[in-house]
Parts: sequence; C-alpha cells; structure tokens
Amino acid sequence: MGQSVAFWQRFVTTKTRPEYRNVGRRCLCGRGTVAAVDDPIRPARRRGALELFTTPLFDPQDPSFHMFDWMVLSDWATDVREVVRFDGDVSVLHVITEFQSPVSQAINYHEGPTTFAMYARTGVVYVTGALLGVTGLVIIYMRWKRQWPPPTPASCSTWHTPAWHALSRASADRLEHTPVK
Repeated sequence: MGQSVAFWQRFVTTKTRPEYRNVGRRCLCGRGTVAAVDDPIRPARRRGALELFTTPLFDPQDPSFHMFDWMVLSDWATDVREVVRFDGDVSVLHVITEFQSPVSQAINYHEGPTTFAMYARTGVVYVTGALLGVTGLVIIYMRWKRQWPPPTPASCSTWHTPAWHALSRASADRLEHTPVK
C-alpha cells in the first residue's frame, strides 16, 4: 500500500488534477465501506445476455487481484464508476459499473428559445391546474353551504308572494317617474 501511495503522490499531483485532492482518503473510506457490505461489491463482466460473471473486491483468497481492486476503488472515489445495487427476490447484488469517461459538451445556444418555451408552458399548466383546483374547492364549499346554484324565481317561494309583487311594482313606478337631470 505504501508504494501505491508514493506512486500516487509522485505522478498524480493535486496541482495538475485538483479533483484528486482527497482520493487517498476516499479510497481508504471506500475500502471500509466495501468491507462492511454483507454482499461484496463486484466488478461485472458480460459474456451474453444471460450470464453475469462477478468477482468480489478485496477477496482474501486472491491477493494478486488487489491492485486491480484499488484501481477500481479509486475510479469509484473519483466518480468515474458507479455502484449499483440490484434487489432480487432471493438475494442482493452490488455491482460496480464499467469505466465511464467524463463527457463535457458546450451549451447549444440555439436551444434557448425551445427551453424557454417548455418552461413557460410548464408554468402555464401549473397556474391553470392551481386555478382549476381552487375553483373546484370553491364549488364544493358553495354546495356544502347550499349557496350554489343561485336561487331562481321558480325555486324561491318568497318571490311569488303578493308583498314581493307590490314591492317590485312600487320600485318600478318610482323608476318610471324619476326625473332625469
């Protein structure tokens, strides 16, 4: 282990690659994590659609493979590989993915109007849904309080009383005889 750390400090400096600043500490923490997992983390290889060959990391029966284990663990610590957990009906399998080279792409400025239109549409859909929800709640509240639909002349018994007719005739006469200035 000491030779590996010396090699790492000599040839992979933090000045040239600042993202590797804490890789050694992360690898040591990662080894503890790997050792704490009941089902060991395994690098996977495929030979077909139905076969999956795995080897446990840091297998005590195969110490010649430990250098590769440290390389895989350093890739995991630098976010070049991912650990995936598969929960099955019978058992659980932890697998380290294959090497994924980081990809960086420039922003395509021609997609700006399309992106803005999608965000604007999402905002309109959100506001419309919120207003429909509030309208539904108001209708439910009005039905609960028996205020909706509004009463019609046929549904209201007070509209057919003689007092109501006299009141409506008096107000109509007053409106007809009011002088306009």
